[in-house]
Amino acid sequence: MATPFGDCQELKRTWAGGQHMNAQLHERASGGQGFAPGAIEVPGGGRITNKRDPSPHELVHLTGYGKRKVPLHRAAAAALQAMIAAARAAGIAAPLLQPISGYRSTARQRGLFAAAVRRYGSEQAARKWVAKPGGSAHHSGRAVDVYLGHRISSGNAMNMRKTPAWRWLRQNAVRFGFYPYEAEPWHWEYNPPAISIASAEMEEAPARAPAAGVSRLLPLSWGARWPSSAGLYVPRAAKDANALDLVVYFHGHIISACRTDPASFLKDGMAYYWGTPYFRCLRNEVEKSGRALVLVAPTLAPIFGRRDSGNAVMGNFQDAGQLDRLVDAAMDDLRNSGAIIRSARVARIVLAGHSAGGKPMQAILGASNRVGSLVQQCWGFECLYFGTAGWRKWLLEDATRRFIHFRRDATMQSAAHALSYMRNFADRRGGKSHCRIVEQFWGEAVRGLDRSAPRAGGAEQEAFFPQWPDLAKLKGLMDGTEYVPMTGAPASKAGMQSKVEVLGYKDHDATFAPGTLLHRRVSEVARATGMDPGFLAANLVAESGRSTWSKTSGVVASEVLGLDDWFDPATARYIKAAIAAAPALGFRYSDIRATGESWDTSTEKAGGASKPRGVLDATKAVAALAMYMKGQELMMQRIIENNRKEHPYLLNSIYDLPPEKRFTLQRYMFNAGIGSAFKFFKELSRGADIPRAGGITRDPKNPRRTAVLHMARAIHLGQAVFGKPPLAYRALADP
Repeated sequence: MATPFGDCQELKRTWAGGQHMNAQLHERASGGQGFAPGAIEVPGGGRITNKRDPSPHELVHLTGYGKRKVPLHRAAAAALQAMIAAARAAGIAAPLLQPISGYRSTARQRGLFAAAVRRYGSEQAARKWVAKPGGSAHHSGRAVDVYLGHRISSGNAMNMRKTPAWRWLRQNAVRFGFYPYEAEPWHWEYNPPAISIASAEMEEAPARAPAAGVSRLLPLSWGARWPSSAGLYVPRAAKDANALDLVVYFHGHIISACRTDPASFLKDGMAYYWGTPYFRCLRNEVEKSGRALVLVAPTLAPIFGRRDSGNAVMGNFQDAGQLDRLVDAAMDDLRNSGAIIRSARVARIVLAGHSAGGKPMQAILGASNRVGSLVQQCWGFECLYFGTAGWRKWLLEDATRRFIHFRRDATMQSAAHALSYMRNFADRRGGKSHCRIVEQFWGEAVRGLDRSAPRAGGAEQEAFFPQWPDLAKLKGLMDGTEYVPMTGAPASKAGMQSKVEVLGYKDHDATFAPGTLLHRRVSEVARATGMDPGFLAANLVAESGRSTWSKTSGVVASEVLGLDDWFDPATARYIKAAIAAAPALGFRYSDIRATGESWDTSTEKAGGASKPRGVLDATKAVAALAMYMKGQELMMQRIIENNRKEHPYLLNSIYDLPPEKRFTLQRYMFNAGIGSAFKFFKELSRGADIPRAGGITRDPKNPRRTAVLHMARAIHLGQAVFGKPPLAYRALADP
């Protein structure tokens, strides 16, 4: 199959050309104001027809009328902000046009429709004003109700149409991709007209030389609703090689915002995508590398990255042997076609993926495959949307494995931070755009393949993995630069040698000093679990004194560690899941042994209950506390997912919170329980802040404030004792 050959510079020109074509398309309507809406549907240019729910990472929250948080699709949010800015310049004053309602789940729509039936007397009458569940444009996240000076009500529709704000919308909204629903003057839908990017490319692109290597499409029998195949590319350097590296690349969602046409993909699958400048860029960088490296890119679903999506939409890669089948089919096809020699074998496999492509990558790492041991590297391009447990487990099992993740500076900070303690994880920042980050860094990843991998004799080229500096030197470099969160308390106290935690001015630097047993224990557990070492240390001293955690023999009771619900069946399942995700610790759930006795928690807090008492070897106390807290974290995540439809504004996880808020929430969760913590999380998801004013001692009547003080201690210890840089804690962008 002959395929036009291009490079990543050409892709940059295509992007620029596409933007130029969009600008031309909308220039007359936009009045030259510079905003060019990007199409979501084909053909678009009217009311929304594709009413599917957006994936979680496609939603953002805008501050709307009355300071409410309004969830919207990213593209619609950007267009709305541009439209409001233009309206303000035209004299339409705030709060007019501010959003009131955006993305709406099916459950929420069901309640609204039922209320409309009660109000208007019948379903037929109600449908004039409220869509039935599943039929609302609000499900897409691209429909928005805006404030027009009157309460949203059918009785106010005529008054709204008399306002200057509504008249301005009628004349200008289409410039920004918004179209009206005539029955409701407050309701506008983002659905700009599409242009055929592929057609424009064919017309404007110059003639290109044929590909230097061999490009093929391999049909796949995956039983999908879209044509399934895998793009294969063999560069000249691989044609006669006996040992080959395979890069298996997983594309992300097919969306117009990233210059991909969902309609063309549904019609032709990888046959369409393989011919775009995007994949020409990837193939050309493989060719230019001069390496015996074969690119394999299977077709996935157009949208496959929802948390509840099944195996089929991402190629069934969670199934045992599915990677084997793909690799075997690709190698057989290339041998039979003469693209590679008969004796060629796979020496190493690299998994690579963009955006939601991280989901099948993690699925493969957790599945059983004959070729699984050959997977030695992963390249991620802003692909940490689905947690980090799978990556951590894979990296911990073998120190020679490598995971390089490329991202923009202000995105995925929490997820990258959770992996930052792994010596074989590299966090490569500096990305310019989510859609173009593969184009930006693909060549760097390909060229750095051997330099970032183990060499014979154990020597390593540290292209992506510089050795950590000496902790003492790092601490010295940070003098005077420590980040101190706002807590309403002084950062230091006269007579103290270091900046101290605000909680009662107790200085614990010496407790966890480098070289001590407790420092080693905390560091080991933090690396194995992905926990922040400062946060783990702060929780240890919050529960018990130094001697409890640094014992080298004997036993300790579970209540001394604060493990009140260790034996509760509802909690135990999540603790066991946390333990399974950290095999390097060698910790078992049964390491805490029930004594058959009970202890009364009312001795510590009012309204307490009788809890089973357990004991464990004192040497495992630090790991036990970490497993308990990670279990709580998993339980909270399940609650978040179960409540997302009812509360669509919820953040994806606690790791979407800046470190100060997350540490505060996690400590509050430990003290107040999951139920209270979820209420707190809902408030934080809506933009609420933590209590930053108050006393500096423990206050049983205000556990949130006490949690803030524990947070400050954690951030201090993380920097002053464990060598974390200030940027690990300073929030660059609040979600």
